[in-house]
Amino acid sequence: MSIVQEVEMLRQEIANGPPLFPPPNDNAEELSKQFKRKNTRSKKLVNCRMLVCYFIRNQTQQTYRKYVINKVAGELWRTTTRNNKLAYKNLCNQINSIINQ
Repeated sequence: MSIVQEVEMLRQEIANGPPLFPPPNDNAEELSKQFKRKNTRSKKLVNCRMLVCYFIRNQTQQTYRKYVINKVAGELWRTTTRNNKLAYKNLCNQINSIINQ
């Protein structure tokens, strides 16, 4: 299957599935466990696009290539509203503050 076909399939699956905006799960405590690194020296912050990719991976039935998920997540992020972006940014800030404690 080509990448173009995978991208189109993922778009259709997202359109027919539960909405990604606002964030489907806003429990920062629960999400911080998913993003917590085992190595305490590497403190990579969670960003909004990572969260969108994470929610896409969890809501899709099939497994898609990382490139396909990143491409669709980028398109969704560019086309969403300011309020939806703000909800993701607030959630990222909460997750990062929990991880860095």
